[in-house]
Amino acid sequence: MKTLLLTTLAILQLTVIFAQTPQAFKYQAVIRNNQGKVLVSQIVSLRVSILQNDPLGSPVYIETHQIATNEYGIANLSIGSGAVVTGVFADIAWGVTTHFVKTELDITGNQNYEFIGTSQPLSVPYALYAEKAGNASDDLDKDPTNEIQTISKTDSTISLSKSGGSIIDSDKQTLSLNNNELTISNGNTIQIPPDNDADTTNELQVLSVNNNQLIISKGNTVNIDADTTNEIQVLSFTNDTLYLSNSNKVYLGNYFDNSDGQTLILNGNELTISNGNTIAFTGAVDLDADPTNELQFLNISNDTLYLSNGNFVILPENFDNDSTNELQDLSFSGDTLFMTNGNFVVLPYDSAFWKLSGNNIYYNNGSVAIGILNPDNNAILDISSTNKGVLIPRLTHEQRDSILNPSIGLQIFNITTNCLNYWGGINWFELCGNCTPQPSQADANINGGDMDYYGISSNITMPLQGNIPQEGIGTWTLISNPDGLGVLTDIHNPNADFTGTVYITYQLRWSISTICDSTFDEFTVTFRAFDSFNSSGTVYVYPYSPENQLEWGGYGILTGASSNTNGGINTNTIVSILGDNGVVQYAAKYCYDLDAFGYDDWYLPTTSEMNQMVSGILPYNVTYWTSYEDSEYNAKAILNTGSSLDFPIHNKNIQHSFRCVRK
Repeated sequence: MKTLLLTTLAILQLTVIFAQTPQAFKYQAVIRNNQGKVLVSQIVSLRVSILQNDPLGSPVYIETHQIATNEYGIANLSIGSGAVVTGVFADIAWGVTTHFVKTELDITGNQNYEFIGTSQPLSVPYALYAEKAGNASDDLDKDPTNEIQTISKTDSTISLSKSGGSIIDSDKQTLSLNNNELTISNGNTIQIPPDNDADTTNELQVLSVNNNQLIISKGNTVNIDADTTNEIQVLSFTNDTLYLSNSNKVYLGNYFDNSDGQTLILNGNELTISNGNTIAFTGAVDLDADPTNELQFLNISNDTLYLSNGNFVILPENFDNDSTNELQDLSFSGDTLFMTNGNFVVLPYDSAFWKLSGNNIYYNNGSVAIGILNPDNNAILDISSTNKGVLIPRLTHEQRDSILNPSIGLQIFNITTNCLNYWGGINWFELCGNCTPQPSQADANINGGDMDYYGISSNITMPLQGNIPQEGIGTWTLISNPDGLGVLTDIHNPNADFTGTVYITYQLRWSISTICDSTFDEFTVTFRAFDSFNSSGTVYVYPYSPENQLEWGGYGILTGASSNTNGGINTNTIVSILGDNGVVQYAAKYCYDLDAFGYDDWYLPTTSEMNQMVSGILPYNVTYWTSYEDSEYNAKAILNTGSSLDFPIHNKNIQHSFRCVRK
């Protein structure tokens, strides 16, 4: 029941066309997932069945639809126009017996349809039945004065069928405007005055300027500045004379005595005069304007010398013609030092000491001392210090285990456990005193200890729940097998399957082992059969009542859960309307969400189902909720006193016990 999508809106409506009733009617639904989220723009499949006489009756017609929800999660379809599975839609006897529409939903595309609900169409499809009357060959009322007539229009003539007469629509007129003349067809013409208010003092005008004159259209002209004494003039300097345009000049030669002792300085493109200002030259600056004395740059590439903005020359191979000062390279091989284009020398070397082997050096005789003059005769390596220690390679647990083919006695410092480790030939050992790796602690039943497990047949299979080893290998073992029929599958899988016989108790062990040690945990399981009864098929009862009583839910909300025979329909209806009920847990939602003993299709039983559970299943003097709703404020419960069986009506917000069932 966890995968069932909730349909929060279903509307049946009839599409009517004037001349013919269609063999279909509309169906509309909002599609949600099990979290109540609307599925937007998603392809889904619907299976529609028309049931006859009863909500649980036999289908007389079945069809399927594959449709896409819109941006609001709404799916629209026409019942009667889908892919037919069985039956003929046109043959449904709508007016003879009652009919019900059953809808099922599949969002996976795998033909796994989930039940949504069943409802009785009140009027929609019966327009299909009325079609037969509309197509009758004679007129049943025999009255010629009340026949249906049709209005039609041809050009300007409007006619009524069956000799009902006609009229001429002759009042068509058209307005047209030509300049200031307004004309109506088949009528007169009027002159629209160009100035509707007839006031010449408030007309729109335009301002313009021409030199120093400001002009207004349809008005006068004014001189903006008629004063010749305040005109803009220009200063200019030639030699020692300062000129003012449109005016006089002054001679400044008497002031140029060169006694101010100023100096010009050029820094980059900035020219500065002492005791004065600085100006910056822009662009290329060549103060002497002489292209023959420009700065250039030398650069060399291989054997060629280049001059910027000039030519290049190729240098001779031995530029200085001196062979005694050429560059040479030193190299060393074994005990010999070589010089290119020269000789070599053999370095003094005592082969009794260190020897070379590729990138390795070795010493086979004597002992090595560090920090002491004479090593101990019994030590191959003697290290002495009063303020330093020895650091051997430091590796993590994972790095240590990645060493390929370690030699016996190899030592490392394990920085995962902060302990010296050595390889003993089969496994790593810690000098702290532990063999590694130690196995994880086994837990045979994560959800609890000894348990009962329920099923619906004589042979029951349950999934085991051992913990996943962090170190070591896990193994399931059947310790006690009284009937010899207990079977384990995939024994190293923490979630292996175990199959046994009903009413038999078995003992199982989950072990986790490494080469160092092993741990284990045990538990017992007794297989039992669900209590059951018959109600349109076998109904199985969940063996436990929840520890906490819950309310019916939705006080003040009418859900429409009104089936006396099918609690599954009621439960789906309640959950589809109430959802999470404002995060308040309620009985129907508890059963709807229940996932136990390998099943997830539990529901809250209705009145007739609870009535059959009374004998031998429900205890006396305990009030249980049913899924039957009495009103928006009340719902039915059941109470077995031992001497009587009552169905009291209680407020939905009262908390009662309840039991979940499944088919």
